[in-house]
Amino acid sequence: MENFYFDASQIEPQVAFDPVPDGWYAVTITGAEWAPTKKGPQLLKLTMEVDGNAHPQFAGRQLWDRLNLNNESQAAREIAQRTLSSICHAIGKMQLAGISDLLGARLRAKAKAIPAEGQYDAKNDIKGYKALDEGAVTKSAAPAAPAQASTPKAAPWKR
Repeated sequence: MENFYFDASQIEPQVAFDPVPDGWYAVTITGAEWAPTKKGPQLLKLTMEVDGNAHPQFAGRQLWDRLNLNNESQAAREIAQRTLSSICHAIGKMQLAGISDLLGARLRAKAKAIPAEGQYDAKNDIKGYKALDEGAVTKSAAPAAPAQASTPKAAPWKR
């Protein structure tokens, strides 16, 4: 490529993005793919783009969620299934024939800013979903089964 010419004065430079502030954001699901994990099972990786009409200062910013639907941990699978159910309820689609059925879906996602720690940069975690015009449906929207008196409570799950 010896004849390469580029004029940076004509192009806005890319800037690093901090996480979006905590809150609900109107988003469109723009990506849904199976991604490998370090231990082998796959997870469902969702990419969402913030709606510029509802949030002009964050137009085009991306948010991600990872659903451990194929995990060896039953608790991880149940959390992922409840999250996916929340998404399905929010978009009004109760059955999915494939993950591509999620593409283009519009909903609200609750973002939480997570500060940088050690070698990891600051990021956003998604803590819930709801329809664009409805009240909150959180990640754990499905009611928990009532605890039996003889069953010890499990430690709370942290992300």
